[in-house]
Amino acid sequence: MSSWFRRFRSKADPIPAAPKSIANPTKSTPCMPSTPGGTGIVPRHDGHAIDYLATPAAAAYFDAREHEAYYQALKHAGPRRDFQERFAGILERFIELTDSPLGAATVDRVMAESLHIEESAKEAATGTSLDFVRKKCPRGIKLLGLTEPLTFDSLKSAYRNAAHKNHPDAGGSHEAMVAVNEAYCFAHALLRAREMGVATPETGGVVAVGAAEIRDCAAYRYKCGEWLFLIGLDDWNVDRAFTWLERITSDPWQESPYARHPWRRIALTEPVGKLVVRLSLAHLRNQAVQALAIARRGLQEAQKCGLNYEPYVREPEEILAGRKRAQVVLNHRRQAGNALRLGVIDEKRYRKTLERLALSVAAESMYEEELRRFQATGGFLRNLPPDHIVQGKTLKSELVPEPGYYVTRIGQLNDDQQAEYVIAFSDRTTLPLVRKYTFVRFMSLLESALFYPGQVDDSAVEREARTLASLHEGSGRYYGSEVAEVVTELRHQPLSERQARAQLLKEIEQGAGRVIPAPGITVTITFGTESPLGMPLTPDYFKVIRLSLPELRAFKRAQRGSH
Repeated sequence: MSSWFRRFRSKADPIPAAPKSIANPTKSTPCMPSTPGGTGIVPRHDGHAIDYLATPAAAAYFDAREHEAYYQALKHAGPRRDFQERFAGILERFIELTDSPLGAATVDRVMAESLHIEESAKEAATGTSLDFVRKKCPRGIKLLGLTEPLTFDSLKSAYRNAAHKNHPDAGGSHEAMVAVNEAYCFAHALLRAREMGVATPETGGVVAVGAAEIRDCAAYRYKCGEWLFLIGLDDWNVDRAFTWLERITSDPWQESPYARHPWRRIALTEPVGKLVVRLSLAHLRNQAVQALAIARRGLQEAQKCGLNYEPYVREPEEILAGRKRAQVVLNHRRQAGNALRLGVIDEKRYRKTLERLALSVAAESMYEEELRRFQATGGFLRNLPPDHIVQGKTLKSELVPEPGYYVTRIGQLNDDQQAEYVIAFSDRTTLPLVRKYTFVRFMSLLESALFYPGQVDDSAVEREARTLASLHEGSGRYYGSEVAEVVTELRHQPLSERQARAQLLKEIEQGAGRVIPAPGITVTITFGTESPLGMPLTPDYFKVIRLSLPELRAFKRAQRGSH
């Protein structure tokens, strides 16, 4: 691995998805050659008997897709930066192994078969991911011998065992290996979708798997190069970011319809505009001028689509022309190091930046100490009523993604997340782990007080909510305080009133298609305006649950009248 990749550990925001009107640009386009000197159009296959994980290029493809799904699921800068070096190495390895025509053709064959499988998963489904794969690929699942919980690690382990037994070279048959590969592709796609927060059987939604517009090796190589460009840009490693920008916009990298689609140029406009500014600050004017030309081409495409991307280009033009001054914002040691290396800042500014970052680290130490004091004086509540479903769950995967932005209930977590949630609110916890699941915990605390009056210690619930709020800044602090206030109000109400409130809220939620969690009851979820109580942990939600009993009864009557 190149040494500069070892330094790449900063945040990179994902390229936004194309609008529906221009999504899936290659749906009716045959697969193109994958790399310079590629083998040409990849025909549709009836199935392949290769051992995916014993074939370097194929294994690198599945590894990259797995890590990409995990990376995209990370919501906060800290975890993303922690994962960045590993992710960059995985992407570089995939690009290296598909530089040859043989490696590219191997991945093209795997992708052609994978896409054929993934496109069959369009209907709604119920049950678990494994149930759904078993329905679509019964023979393959039987040969894999998969059991719940389904994780990337358990899937790979099962695949290696099945390939050892069923590959034609090991005494198996072509047909058996094809069935194993089909089930593996299907399960892998569902796991990626689950990690990225796409609706899957567990969340009661339509299964949407795969990125249909990335249909060949050349397209995925381009996407990996795009990620590496963004990593370099965010890290202020702007000379390397420019190298990747040059590469992905060169003719050899524009062979796939995905890379040539106008939306790829549109998606590059804003980050390339930022690169222009940073190259200018680094006195790399020739590179800045070349990058500005790329940003202008993106602007032209955006204007054709009626998108106002002009500010992303006009401001860099002004800065490059010397008519406007750029600001330098550095929030990480590596950013500061690269800015110093490139002459963007001097030694004095560098030292001040490190001092400021050290203060942030000290603040984190204070939060760590507060968590330790809380643990030493009672700690987290055990066995909250809504948390009964996590009993017996054990951690199976090394990489456990963060819950999605709208995931606030424990029933929406996958098995590994539920197992990690148990650790987060135990004696083995850490501050990052607590923060990872804080919003899910807020909802468990709130529902314990709301729906199980008399079964939990309200004072302890309130104390924990306030402690969790104090470990956060911004929205975490606000919503934790709101939960604590609601629990305080409930604590001063008569038990009979609280029981009546719990029953009314259950009936209102049941009318919206959601059942309040209880042992032996299946949890289904509705989101947004479909639920009369509103999105959990939002101002509207807190407003509704605080209504008086007469107001809740009127709310329920209005709900019935609307059906």
